Amino acid sequence: DPNQMRPIEKGLVSVVVLNHNGMEMTRDCMESLYNQTYSRLDIVLVDNGSDEVEAMHLAGEYSNALMLPRNLGFAGGVNWGVSQAAGEYIALVNNDAALRPDCIEKLVQALVSSDAAAVSGRLVNVESEAQAMALADMDSDTLATLGQGGPLVHPWRESGRNNGLSLYG
Repeated sequence: DPNQMRPIEKGLVSVVVLNHNGMEMTRDCMESLYNQTYSRLDIVLVDNGSDEVEAMHLAGEYSNALMLPRNLGFAGGVNWGVSQAAGEYIALVNNDAALRPDCIEKLVQALVSSDAAAVSGRLVNVESEAQAMALADMDSDTLATLGQGGPLVHPWRESGRNNGLSLYG
């Protein structure tokens, strides 16, 4: 019954991903979610009134996708997805975001170790293949210093868009 709320599960992260005619991006996003090191995930994929052909493909590829008959806008689609979630934590992930495998795990750690009501990841665009390869070889301490004049000169640039990922507890 879509109108009945599911019981909240302690430690579970419900990840709400909204799709609207963006199947290719959604596939990449979903793949990154399937590869998360944090195993207690409830992925809530919402199709927000995509055209008929895309909606059919999405429903065929993701049998648990929640299909809205029309576009409710970003807030309407996300709110409907959150209403179907069972997690103690809610992660809102844009369908054009691909997450590092430890992303959700690190966000949960940050949230539970603070008094914050929400945490957010930084959305960055790697500007070149060489930079991506250099970053893959760095340890987390080095990566953390990049925003403070670290060893590489502007290896990442912020996109200027919404963060693409937020976790709420």
